Amino acid sequence: MADNITAPAVGAILATDEIGGAHYPRSKVGFGVEGAYVDVSEDSPFPVAIVGGTGSGGLTDDELRAAPVPVTGAFYPGTQPVSAANLPLPTGAASEANQATAIAGLASILAKLSADPATQTTLAAVLTKLNASVAVTGTFFQATQPISAAALPLPAGASTETTLAAILAKLVAAPATAANQATEIAALATIGTRAYGTPAARVAVASATAYSAAITATEVLVHANTRCFILAVAGTGTPTVDNTAIPLEAGEKFHLRVTSGQRIGVIRDTADGFLNIVPVA
Repeated sequence: MADNITAPAVGAILATDEIGGAHYPRSKVGFGVEGAYVDVSEDSPFPVAIVGGTGSGGLTDDELRAAPVPVTGAFYPGTQPVSAANLPLPTGAASEANQATAIAGLASILAKLSADPATQTTLAAVLTKLNASVAVTGTFFQATQPISAAALPLPAGASTETTLAAILAKLVAAPATAANQATEIAALATIGTRAYGTPAARVAVASATAYSAAITATEVLVHANTRCFILAVAGTGTPTVDNTAIPLEAGEKFHLRVTSGQRIGVIRDTADGFLNIVPVA
């Protein structure tokens, strides 16, 4: 409730509100012409906002609509101005200029397709070309594919029609027969056995090195009747054989690999005797 007070100097009456024993001046809020105000006492609710008025210092509703002022919220229902620069768009967002460029590109593609379209005739020509000269793998194309021996991934020296024909001719000319098979069976029976040639003259074994004649073979059978030492030596000269050579027990038969043209040198252990040398054929 208002409690007016009188200003002592001029005697003017001032409207106040007394709160807790103190006087607070009441304020006038107004927009527009002189004399217009809004009562902000507790008896009159205070409005959210007042925009308008006529006369000096104010704008009419028509003037506000002609030059709208951007606002937030729903304080003024009039149409608000919108600027693309003020919109919260990300960098590089689509714009009218970019859309025009995209439309121009699509128009170019359409023009190209319209000028040189694929027709049933051109597609048939492509199919004919594939049938004639394109080799494919898998089941992508069902037509018969051209294949050449030169294009096949054959290793070097692989059998060809020519080589197989030569093999067939050989088989026809010299076929396997019962007689040939018997010969082969007999040869197989000799595997693991040796054929011997004419025995060489026996060599007397004594306290000095003795030598056989040169041997035309690559293997020999040696047999002595006394303990001795043997060694394959050169075809010429008088190399010495001692007890570091190959020992041969009395009565032992021993096969020795040699080089054709070599000799067998021999020396006794304690007793004289003889060494028999038989070449392997």
